[in-house]
Amino acid sequence: MKGFANKLHLWISLFLYLSCLFFPAFHINDIREPQHAFGVLLLGWLGILDGHFSWYANALYLIAIFKYKSSESSSIMGFAALILALSFLGASTIELGDLSSGGHGEKITGYGLGYFLWVTSIGIFSIGQLL
Repeated sequence: MKGFANKLHLWISLFLYLSCLFFPAFHINDIREPQHAFGVLLLGWLGILDGHFSWYANALYLIAIFKYKSSESSSIMGFAALILALSFLGASTIELGDLSSGGHGEKITGYGLGYFLWVTSIGIFSIGQLL
C-alpha cells in the first residue's frame, strides 16, 4: 500500500491528463466555438509556426513521467512543463490552419475545462515530485 501512496500524485495526474482530452481546451471567436483538447493534442505541435510553445508542455510532462523515479529531475521538467502550459494564458489569438482567417489567427475568447484539467494534472505531478 505504501508504494501506491507514494505514487498517488502520479495516478491522479495521469487521470486528470486523460480526462482533459474529453473537454474543450479553449474557445475561439465571438461565438465561443470550442476547440477540443484531443484535437489540440494531435495538432498543437504546429503552434511553433505561430510562436506558440505551450503545446510542448506535453513533451516535457511525458519526459517527467518517464523520469518519475528521479524526483529532482522529473520535478524540474514538470515545473518547466507547467510554465509552458500556463504561457498559453498570454495568447490572444491562435492559428488553426484555416485559410478563412487570412493568416491573422482566430481570437481566443475563453478557456475550457480541458485546459484547466491539463494544467492541474501537470501541477499535481510537479508538486508531488517536489514533496
